[in-house]
Amino acid sequence: MELFKKNDFVGHDAYESVWISRNGGKEVVDDYLDQTKAQVVESEELLRSVLKYLKLDPLPPIQGKL
Repeated sequence: MELFKKNDFVGHDAYESVWISRNGGKEVVDDYLDQTKAQVVESEELLRSVLKYLKLDPLPPIQGKL
């Protein structure tokens, strides 16, 4: 459940940083992006623990454009 909550926060913060960029300076946007990055890293750790519990190997990183 924590993983899903974290995912919601990450998406929200990334979306919010776009609107903040119109009203704040580069420092404010950078701060939001740093916070979002930290949340993504934490989400990855949670997901890896779920995969380990399920005895599944993580997928390799995506290469190239999405």
